[in-house]
Amino acid sequence: MIRWSQKSKYHEIFEFYKKLIQLRKDHPVFKMNTQYLISGNLTFMDFSPGENLIGYMLSGSAAEDTWETTLVIFNGEDNEVDIPISEGNWKVVLKGTDINQDGIFRFKGASVGIPSYTAIMLVAD
Repeated sequence: MIRWSQKSKYHEIFEFYKKLIQLRKDHPVFKMNTQYLISGNLTFMDFSPGENLIGYMLSGSAAEDTWETTLVIFNGEDNEVDIPISEGNWKVVLKGTDINQDGIFRFKGASVGIPSYTAIMLVAD
């Protein structure tokens, strides 16, 4: 149930959801609607058993998205983790509750640090 009367009290969360919805609207990679498209363009990252991590890579080419490669990683660990990724130029578009499709920050490297209990979304730049 949505309690619209509490919108001002939880304005930060409202804005976060609003940006998430816009992100989905703007990028077809999040709207693949057939199992064929999804299975051919979604790859889960391999983490050691027992780690509270989940991550996946989306290929945007089949969905005709401007974002060619998107990585989404969730860290459920008590501490920051350093995750190896494909070496290259990346822009972070989501980190925790911060979202900016133009990039919160950019970096070049083969790994990314993810704070505890945080989600991060990276796009090949």
